[in-house]
Amino acid sequence: MERFAKAFSSPYGGSAAAVVETIGKARLTTTRKRIVDAYATESIPAGLARLEKGAFRSWIPEVGIAHGFLRDGKTDLAAAQIAAAFLHTGGIGQVRVNINGPEWLYFAGTLVAVAGDCEIGAADAAVSIRSDMGDYRFERFDEAWRVQDASLSPWLSGCTGLVAPAYVVWTGMLNNRDEDVFCWVTGAPTGSSFTHEQDRVDGATRMLADAFEVISSRAPRFVDWVASGLSGVILVDSPDPTISTSGSSSDHPGLIALQSANPAVKVGEDLVHECAHQHLYAYSLLNPLVEPGTEDYFYSPVKREPRSVDRVLQAAHAIGNMILYYEDLQDEGGLSEFSRERLELLNFWFYSDYCAGLDGAASLTPAGRAVWNALKASVSERQGRRGEP
Repeated sequence: MERFAKAFSSPYGGSAAAVVETIGKARLTTTRKRIVDAYATESIPAGLARLEKGAFRSWIPEVGIAHGFLRDGKTDLAAAQIAAAFLHTGGIGQVRVNINGPEWLYFAGTLVAVAGDCEIGAADAAVSIRSDMGDYRFERFDEAWRVQDASLSPWLSGCTGLVAPAYVVWTGMLNNRDEDVFCWVTGAPTGSSFTHEQDRVDGATRMLADAFEVISSRAPRFVDWVASGLSGVILVDSPDPTISTSGSSSDHPGLIALQSANPAVKVGEDLVHECAHQHLYAYSLLNPLVEPGTEDYFYSPVKREPRSVDRVLQAAHAIGNMILYYEDLQDEGGLSEFSRERLELLNFWFYSDYCAGLDGAASLTPAGRAVWNALKASVSERQGRRGEP
C-alpha cells in the first residue's frame, strides 16, 4: 500500500503509469463482464465477449460512460459503448445491438448519434459505427481517431499528435460556475447537421503543445503524470473570461475539461491539477480513501466553504502537486511575478488550511492517510521544510 501511495501522491514518489494502465485494463474487462451478466437469459449481442483490447491506453472515458449506461439500465447502449472503448484502444472485434434511441455514443472525442440496429466494428486501422441514424467512419492517427464527416457530430475533435492529450474537443459549451465545471451533453440527437470552428481546435492544440513543452522541458517529472492520466481534453469556456476553469469527472476517466485560452504555464498547472484528480480516482479504485458513512467536513479555501473530507483530500492532493510543479519551474528558468504570487497562495492554502484539516482527520482510511502523508513529505522535502513555514 505504501509503495502505491507514494507513486499516486505525486511524481516525486515514483511513476504510477503502469498501475494506472493496469487499473484501466481491469475496469475495461470488468465493465464488459458486468454488461454481459446484465443480459441474464436474454440474447447477448454477438461479438461482445470476443472483443480484444489493443495496444493503446485503457484509462479512457468510454469505459466510465459505459458503466454509467449500465447503472441507468441502458444495457444495449452500454454494450455499444464498451465496444467503442475496446476499439478506441486499437482493439479488434465487432458488436451488433439494437438501441432504443436516439442516443449519444462517445468515441474518442466525437458524439455519435445511434438508434435502432447498431453495428460497431474495426478493420484496417479504421472504426465504423453504423445505425439507423447514419454511418460514421474513423481513421486512426497515432493514439487518436479522426472522424471522416465532422458535420455529423455537435462536437469537433482534433488529433494533437502529443504524448498527451491525444485529442482535443471543441464543444461550444459555456461553464456555469454554479454547477459542475465538467459540463456534458444534454438532450437526445435530432439528426441535425453541424458546423464547427476549426480554428478553435487548432488554437487549443497549439496551446496544449506549448503547455506540454513547458512540462517536458522544465518539470519533466510530470510528463508521465500527465501522460498516464490524460487521454483527451474538452474545451469548456467560462462566461467570464477573467475566470479560469478546469474540471474532471469520475464518470469520464482520462478526460478533463479546460478553458480554451490560457498562457502555457497556467495550462501546464491545469494539466498537473486535473491529472492529480485522475491519479487519486484511480488509487481510490484500489483502496477506499475515507471511512464509509463519514460526515466530516473541513474548510476548502478553493471553494471558500466547508466540504466533505473526500473532496478536501482531492483538492489538497491537487494543490500539493501544483506546488511541486511551480517549484520545478522555479528551478528551471524562474517564475514570473504572477507565478510567484500563485505559488505563495498555493503554499498558504496547503499549510494553513489543508494541513490543518487533514492532519487530524480520523475519517481517512490507512490508504487515504498514506497518500496524504506521502504528498506532504514530498512537498516539505522539495521546499527544504520539515513542517509548516
